[in-house]
Amino acid sequence: MNEEAEDLLVRGVATAKNKEPEEARHYLEWALRLDPDPSQTQEAWYWLSEVSIDPTEKRSWLENILAYNPGDARARRSLAILDGKLNPAEIIDPDKVKQQAAGSPQTADARRFICPKCGGRMTYTPDGLSLTCEYCAAHEPITPDKNQPGNQDFLIVMATAKGHIAPTQAYTLVCQGCGANFILLPQELTITCPYCGSAYVLKSQALRNLIQPSAVLPLVVSESQAQQALHDWLQSRHLRMLVHVSKGVGVYLPFWDFNISGQVSWRYQVQEQKNWVDQSGLDVVYLSNILAPATTRLCKACLPVLQSYNLKALVDYDLRYLSNWPAETYQVEVGDASLDARQTALAVEKQRAQQKVPVAAKNLVFDSSCMLVDSFKLVLLPLWMTCVSREDGRKFDVVINGQTAQVFGEWD
Repeated sequence: MNEEAEDLLVRGVATAKNKEPEEARHYLEWALRLDPDPSQTQEAWYWLSEVSIDPTEKRSWLENILAYNPGDARARRSLAILDGKLNPAEIIDPDKVKQQAAGSPQTADARRFICPKCGGRMTYTPDGLSLTCEYCAAHEPITPDKNQPGNQDFLIVMATAKGHIAPTQAYTLVCQGCGANFILLPQELTITCPYCGSAYVLKSQALRNLIQPSAVLPLVVSESQAQQALHDWLQSRHLRMLVHVSKGVGVYLPFWDFNISGQVSWRYQVQEQKNWVDQSGLDVVYLSNILAPATTRLCKACLPVLQSYNLKALVDYDLRYLSNWPAETYQVEVGDASLDARQTALAVEKQRAQQKVPVAAKNLVFDSSCMLVDSFKLVLLPLWMTCVSREDGRKFDVVINGQTAQVFGEWD
């Protein structure tokens, strides 16, 4: 550390915080002329950007920082403000964010799906293409909405309350078909009236303070196909006659889909003659579609289902895919889920790196500090969920992938 530059840097930061831009600029520019170390240099650049009133100069300082450290949260946030992507009024202190108070149930705005020909209930058909009337069999094609949000910048969202709030508000609905009143729990996006069978999907406006789904993977496995897949799975384990299978349910569950970039470095030692010599390596990271559960409904044994989806088949979120099918919004905040995604990404990078490290190496240490979550989106994935019971009464969860019909579950 350059002590003289550090002294000037401390003075510069203090005067910048005290709203004395000219004096702050004097100290910060002086510090830069004294050959400071990289961390001191980046700190000086950041505070110069803070006191500058010239947008072009401000951008230059911020881009200098990001050239050294693409994951610098302060610089990325300031650049997002400069680009108009982030409203300064929405920036919060995440340590002070409180969950939305549950309070009394609020009136929800939901879409009712009825047949324009006969007034019957329209249901999404597991063909990925249409809604079908249960009475007159009329079809309504589904054309994806191209105006839905795509990936969102992780650091920008985490600077606002949306990145730290999970649903806690219940909603009330009055059925347009029969007038019945019912309540949607905080995690529910859909409901079917228990009296007249009208199907409703909560509109995004009702959830405007939350992160909205960006994509959905349409359900294409019918109930009969799911039953056959489960039957085959049990038969392969010679369990079919030893269990009771509960009635299953087709459901859309929420998952966070992350893109992770940056770099991972490592150090290790190899023996050369009688000495152990330090060696190092580095990999550039770009991993897309790293899934992390946004739901608490999946048991650990069912989590491998995440690796069985073909996410290239994702389509823009459309309420019609959810018609008459249960669906949930997230219960796990994006910040918490990002830690799981980062661990998954690091495990992938460690496996890649170990193929490059000599077998006889020792003291292998990884540094993932320069690996960052770049962007994310909330996606809804289809599952058939059921429970199987053994002769001794023990119950186990089983899920069937609603895209591929692959079966996953716990059993011992």
